[in-house]
Amino acid sequence: MNRRIFVLFPLILFCVSLLLPALGVSGRSEYGYSVLATGWFQSYIAISAIANWYSHDMLSSDNFWPSLLMIFPWLANIFIVSSLGFLASSKERLAAVFCIFALVCVIVFFINPVAMLGPDGMIVTVTPLFGAYLWALSTVVTLWLIVARRWSAKEHT
Repeated sequence: MNRRIFVLFPLILFCVSLLLPALGVSGRSEYGYSVLATGWFQSYIAISAIANWYSHDMLSSDNFWPSLLMIFPWLANIFIVSSLGFLASSKERLAAVFCIFALVCVIVFFINPVAMLGPDGMIVTVTPLFGAYLWALSTVVTLWLIVARRWSAKEHT
């Protein structure tokens, strides 16, 4: 089977997850595409806050861990897209490494679903909706496809 066709299923899952409600926040739904578009800013603020607290000797576990957890969902997006790209270009080891990183980030998000909202950057707990589950499923399917391809290649040699 053509490698690019092989990658279509998790890519379609990822793209469909962007078109569906992904997070429930204070009674309203945020769609996946808006979460993807603003997630980089959330991560930037979290990294900047950690760096600022560290430079002023204000870093404590009370502010470090919540800020660190804000970074993971955005990194998952970067890792899953990278993994799909490497899988499409036959770099299966790199695809596996990036997919495992993405899966760790997705698990961290589902264990502690938080988001930074509003101009004051208030951290709130969010409710994962159907789009978030499809997003996670695209990561799991990608890893499964990588493992299945490796087993198939070993059987043919």
